[in-house]
Amino acid sequence: MMWAEYFTNAQIHAADIIPIDHVRKELIDHPRIHLHTSNNAYNMNFFVNTFLNKGLKFDMLLDDGPHTLESMIDFVTMYSQLLKDDGILVIEDVQNIKWLDALRGVTPDALKPFVHV
Repeated sequence: MMWAEYFTNAQIHAADIIPIDHVRKELIDHPRIHLHTSNNAYNMNFFVNTFLNKGLKFDMLLDDGPHTLESMIDFVTMYSQLLKDDGILVIEDVQNIKWLDALRGVTPDALKPFVHV
């Protein structure tokens, strides 16, 4: 709900492994929040069918997943394809500064100059 209140004109997509019956009703009923529950956001089939094949492009993508290097690499590899030309990709809570080399390594070349910590 915080994101909907902060980004007042945004269409917000949220993917999570939790089932819909664990989500607050005001989120389910919110007209600008699109929930993708009971899904692993890092599953390639989910990613392709839910986002890539629909041609969706985003101004901002935020990863607040399991906080593992593997999930962050998957996020950069998959979801960077969905950024608008001036879009921002954010990875929240990187656990180890040494992971940055691995994350930069999978960042598309066109985006590497924009990587900031």
